[in-house]
Amino acid sequence: MMKNRQLPHLVFWLSLIGFFPLTTQAQNTKTTNNTRKAIVPQKQVDVYAAGISRDKITGKYFATYWKNGEEIRLTDGQVDVSEAKSIFVSGNDVHVTGTIHPRAIYWKNRQPIELPTPISKAGASGTYITVVGNDVYITGADNSPNRYEAKYWKNGQPVLLLLSKDFPDAYTKFISLIDNDVYVIGESAGWVSVYWKNGQNVKTLTDGFRRITTITQQGGHTYAVGDYDNHAAYWKNGKTTILTSQISFAKYVAVAGNDIYVAGVYDKDKDGNALVTDGDGGIYWKNGVEVELGGTNRFYQPTSMVASGNDVYVTAYDRYETGKLWKNGQRVELPNAYRINQVIVVERAASNSTKVTTTKPMAEKKQVIQQAKVIEKTQPYVASPPSAKERADQFLAENKKKPGVITTASGFQYQVLKEGTGAKPLSTDRVKVHFLGTFTNGIKFKSADVHIIPKNSNPGWAEGISLMRVGSKYKFFVPSKLTFGRNILSEMLTPEDPIILEVDVLGIEN
Repeated sequence: MMKNRQLPHLVFWLSLIGFFPLTTQAQNTKTTNNTRKAIVPQKQVDVYAAGISRDKITGKYFATYWKNGEEIRLTDGQVDVSEAKSIFVSGNDVHVTGTIHPRAIYWKNRQPIELPTPISKAGASGTYITVVGNDVYITGADNSPNRYEAKYWKNGQPVLLLLSKDFPDAYTKFISLIDNDVYVIGESAGWVSVYWKNGQNVKTLTDGFRRITTITQQGGHTYAVGDYDNHAAYWKNGKTTILTSQISFAKYVAVAGNDIYVAGVYDKDKDGNALVTDGDGGIYWKNGVEVELGGTNRFYQPTSMVASGNDVYVTAYDRYETGKLWKNGQRVELPNAYRINQVIVVERAASNSTKVTTTKPMAEKKQVIQQAKVIEKTQPYVASPPSAKERADQFLAENKKKPGVITTASGFQYQVLKEGTGAKPLSTDRVKVHFLGTFTNGIKFKSADVHIIPKNSNPGWAEGISLMRVGSKYKFFVPSKLTFGRNILSEMLTPEDPIILEVDVLGIEN
């Protein structure tokens, strides 16, 4: 049966010969008839990807990795939710982490090892894996039971990370060992990036540089990526380079020779929103020059990046969270691939020594193997951290005490920044407004001119607009019960979070 299913893919497998070159050899150097040709050792190049595959016959999903286009399943399809999130190759060993719901799992050579976690209905998952010497480091999400525990695993044992009042809960997404230091990067409520150095929560890498997703060392240089004042940027040895003047953010960096590649999301529809929405798309920069990801679907969220020689690979989600793979900006199809989370390249010289290039390359072995500081013991968590609803209620309670803030019977809060002299719009009017949206942590999420008909808007918009005249500028503090909920802000906003809007009424257009 397996052979029959694979026969229709003959053309596909032949095409992989061109896409995944297994060996490369430089041309022999020709001099005179009496001179031997120079022999250059062969180099094996293997491309690995991790994600989810879907069997087209049974419809079942499998945690899977691909090696040079060959599908290698890690689960049997009996569990509805299983996924390979990250992959690392060390010598002849293939290490993968992910989930078999509700457990966080680590596979070594396809053998599953469960990571110790308290289990809730939300479950747990490994998110990133790296191997340094004989040690295996894994980051992950562990919802236990009402908040994420900030931790990583070293050789299967959890290492708890210090929390702060600013980040009462967080999950970890990436770990890097550089010189004598252990860096862990995670994410807290409200899509806020948080990172730790040697177990200590550090607020910022440098002033203005935030939403950090990666800290790596390559070629003796230290890199970080994120954004600077809402513009995609990377940080190299303390110097920040801004890649674009438009609203955007960077997620991954890869270095090959003198070339620096950075992948991120670019606000191509100019709606002021760095989230992936209609018109936005994945982008990468090579030495500061934009390269667009090819294909028909325009909704890309990069999930990994790696450069090897003259080739650059990117994986990304579309708006439906279906993972895809590109090589040099062109789409690549993998058999049965439903979601691709990460790509790595493994180069093997003639001696069979292995060089692994990952989406976030690690420091050289001699710099990190035995000297890294791992914080095995940390301070206990703050007892009973506030829930998202409690934090929202606390914000609104404190905000209503501020001078100039008025609270209505519905709980809506507003502050008059400028009082206009024009007409007040009716609930049926079409009103042109400009607004700037901000989360309670200060992160701006959108700035745009829009048209609003109050009666068709959510209760917060409707109530606020009804108070204003043309020419006015108010600041709204909108409780979650007066909004439409998470909608397009779902990646950044919990259902309980209030939002802050600075609104100018520009005119009434009937």
